[in-house]
Amino acid sequence: MDQGWAIVLAGCVAIIPGTISAVMSIRTRTAVRRVGHDTALVKEQVKNSHPKNLRVESDERHDALMGELTGIRKTQTEQGEDIRGLRIDVRRLSNDQTQDRDRIRDLEKTTPRRRSHGNENDDQH
Repeated sequence: MDQGWAIVLAGCVAIIPGTISAVMSIRTRTAVRRVGHDTALVKEQVKNSHPKNLRVESDERHDALMGELTGIRKTQTEQGEDIRGLRIDVRRLSNDQTQDRDRIRDLEKTTPRRRSHGNENDDQH
């Protein structure tokens, strides 16, 4: 191999890693800037004007909401029990009414009919 080519090859071997390192350094700096910018945007969106930390406030709201849901479930259970009781009462009243109607019908069949009260002459004849 010619000594000139050996020098060029040695120079390339020395320059390439430095060039790669420089390019990677520029890309890394650009990526870090983007991450910094994005982080600043996230902080701005998450920043709270309240004295409490956002996570603490969110957890407290979640706990309060779960407490409300528990209360709603309890109320719905109680209302369901009340509705079941009302259905039983209505069914019982309906059965009682049917029995009363049957008794009245039986009485009407077994009891002779009286004359109407509107005509007093009927009693005198």
